[in-house]
Amino acid sequence: MNKLSYIGTILVFLLISSAITSLFSLFELSLGIFATIPLIMMMYLSLLDGSLETRMLSISYSISQFICWVIGFLGCVYLLSPKGFDIGKHTIVTMVLINLVIWGSLVGTSIAKPFKKNPSKCLNHNEKITNELTYKGFQITGAIFVFFMVVNYLSGGFFARQQIGNAVETGSPLYFLTAFSTLQYLFFLFLGVRLSRPILNQSNIVSLIILIFSMLVASLTGGRGFSIRMLIYTILGSFYSNLKSKDIIKFIIISIPFVLFFTITIGNVRGNLDFSDSINLVTRAELIGKAATGNLEATGSDYDDPLYSTFTRIAEPTGQIVIDHVVETGSYIGLRNFERITTLFIPKIISDKKPMDDGGERLRDEYGVDITQFTNAPITSMADAFERGGYGAVFMFSLIMSFYLTKLSGYIGRLKNQLLRITLRISFAYTCSVLYAPSILGCISIITYNFIRDGLLIWGLIFVLEATTKKIKNVHEKA
Repeated sequence: MNKLSYIGTILVFLLISSAITSLFSLFELSLGIFATIPLIMMMYLSLLDGSLETRMLSISYSISQFICWVIGFLGCVYLLSPKGFDIGKHTIVTMVLINLVIWGSLVGTSIAKPFKKNPSKCLNHNEKITNELTYKGFQITGAIFVFFMVVNYLSGGFFARQQIGNAVETGSPLYFLTAFSTLQYLFFLFLGVRLSRPILNQSNIVSLIILIFSMLVASLTGGRGFSIRMLIYTILGSFYSNLKSKDIIKFIIISIPFVLFFTITIGNVRGNLDFSDSINLVTRAELIGKAATGNLEATGSDYDDPLYSTFTRIAEPTGQIVIDHVVETGSYIGLRNFERITTLFIPKIISDKKPMDDGGERLRDEYGVDITQFTNAPITSMADAFERGGYGAVFMFSLIMSFYLTKLSGYIGRLKNQLLRITLRISFAYTCSVLYAPSILGCISIITYNFIRDGLLIWGLIFVLEATTKKIKNVHEKA
């Protein structure tokens, strides 16, 4: 069976599964399975015609929406509902909306870059970076990572989740730390790039130990996103290493259960008040060890139950509140607050402007969600688009986002600097993986202002890296 027949069989199986689950009145599950079809088509066709890197940002955006509104949402519907948790009233509408998002993304990327009629063999992802650059990049970004971790601890960032929530004072150390944080993750990109065959050689084992240790240190904050981002950057970096495709696949497969175990363990330890109340890293490390071995008793709120916190954190129930309201009232808000776009490129440090992402304040003022200076909640871009213009707005927003992200990745691919192309795509791809959470205005801010800011920071780092490498090379040649 050739690859085309194989993928065709999978799509037919999904269609049949969607129909069968519908017959059993599992309508949410049926629509969730149906939403898988455009996502698989997008990734397979991209791989087939060699455009995977060009569509990397769009695919990352689509996968994050899928994880939130299919995996997370169905987990809430079918696993948490029997325990008494009610995620919302109009769950079928939500599953219709996620289909509009994923199909809209497929249409958007297809318009931006039509799939080739005569596909090439496959994507050649092994675009190598020179050894001199990878070694120097590993050194410089490693120093940056250590610096960020130290400053993060000294400035209180390690305990910000409990102490300051989402309110970071403009001009504070944490404010600048957040703005420049994109640079610290590049260390793990170079960590992945420097992996070599065979997969279990001494150098790789050292690199993996560094990765695991860094993830564990970051987990002392009580958060999971920072650590998982390290792993994702390492995996993406491995695509440009000397590893073979089968080695990378093994790496990814091994990472999946590790991520699940890590996610559940941290979710469990956050349910212990001794962890959340402590600012002693040794105490926190001991509690994480107990949670990993099943010897820790949860003493916090129900929200900190591992299963509950995992699925509700993925699905973001606050978005469902908005969806239910729109279905019941039929009212839309159109372009409310869009005038904030006029101040988009004015840095907050020099202007007392309202935040671009208006989701939190709308949830607080219009839906009574408990949002304070210490807490926040996402409205989600899908729910925001639905409140602004209904089903059509959801489809068009996703189409436009996917079109823009595909074009942007295409422009990045035209850059002559190989290392700059790779670092920009990987950094932006991760950012696109969290675009499910902000409002539409928040998404606009991220894909414009944040991309420009991060792009300039990365360009500056690559410039210094290449200049340093060239200088050292000249010295060696003269010697």
